Amino acid sequence: MRNAGALRVVAIVALIVVVIAAGLGGFFWWKSASDASSARKFKAAATADWKRISADADRVRTALLKATSKAELAEVDKQATAMRGDIASVTSRMKNGVPPAYKDAAAKAVTALGSIDRYLELVGELSTAASAADLQNNKGALDDRARQAQADVNDLTSSASWLKAGLQGDFFEAGAALQAVLIPVDPAVEAQKQAVNQALQTFMHADIFDRNFDIIWPMLDARLHLGFDYFKITKDKIVAGWDKAWGEHRPVNFYVSEPQITITGPGTATARAIVYVEHGETRIEEVRLVNEGEWKIDSYPFVGWL
Repeated sequence: MRNAGALRVVAIVALIVVVIAAGLGGFFWWKSASDASSARKFKAAATADWKRISADADRVRTALLKATSKAELAEVDKQATAMRGDIASVTSRMKNGVPPAYKDAAAKAVTALGSIDRYLELVGELSTAASAADLQNNKGALDDRARQAQADVNDLTSSASWLKAGLQGDFFEAGAALQAVLIPVDPAVEAQKQAVNQALQTFMHADIFDRNFDIIWPMLDARLHLGFDYFKITKDKIVAGWDKAWGEHRPVNFYVSEPQITITGPGTATARAIVYVEHGETRIEEVRLVNEGEWKIDSYPFVGWL
C-alpha cells in the first residue's frame, strides 16, 4: 500500500512537471513567434518610412536643380520643410517599440535623420534669405552638415542594406546649387553654359520626343564614334537597341537646369538633367559634353552604355 501511495505521488509530481514544462514550452514558443512577428512588422514599417524619406529627398533635389532665380528658391524651402516634418515623424517611431534585433539599425537611423534635419534646416534658411552674402558666410557650415549627413546615411545603409532606398549624392550638394543661383558667374562662362544648355536641349528633345537619329547620331562625340567603329556598332544597331537601353520605363519629358551646368575645363562641361518616365521614378543623371567646334555628347547615362 505504501508503495502504491508513493507511486501515486511520483506520478502526480511527474504530471505536474510535464504540465509546467508544456506550459513553459508553449509560452516560449508564443514569445518567440510574437517577437518574430514584431520584428517583421518593424522591418516593413522602417523600410516604408525610409522609402518615404528617399522620395522626399528626390523632391528636394529636383527643386534645387530647377531653381534658376531667387523666387524659385521658395520651392526649395517648401520641400525642405516638408521633408523635415516627415523626418520628425519617422524619428519618433524609430525611438519607440524597437525590437531587440533592430536596436542598432534604429539608433543609426535616428543619427542619420538628425544629421539630415540639421542640413535641411540650413538649406531652408539660406533659400528663404536668398542672399549671396548669407550664402558666402554659411556655405562652409552647409557643406560640413552635408558631409556629416551623407556619412551618417552611408553608415546606416551599409549596416542595414534591407532598407534598399538610398539618397542620391546631389541631394547633399545644396551649397553648389544655391551658389549657382545666388552668386553671379563670369559672362564668358555664362555664354558657354548657355551654349551647352542649348546643345543638350536639342539632343534630348530629339531623343525623348522625336527619336530623331539624324540629330542624335552626329551629336555624339568623336570618342563615342571611335568606340562604335572599333566594336563595329553601326547607326542601325544603335537605333535598334535605343529603347531597350532606356530600360522598362519610357521617357516622356525632360528638364535641363542651366545653373547645374558646370564648365569643367577648356572645352568640357557637365550638366544635370531630369527625365520624367512613364510609370516609374524620376531619373536625374549627369551628362558630359565636349566642344569639338560645337558642343557634343560625350556620355549619356540615361542609356547606360554611353
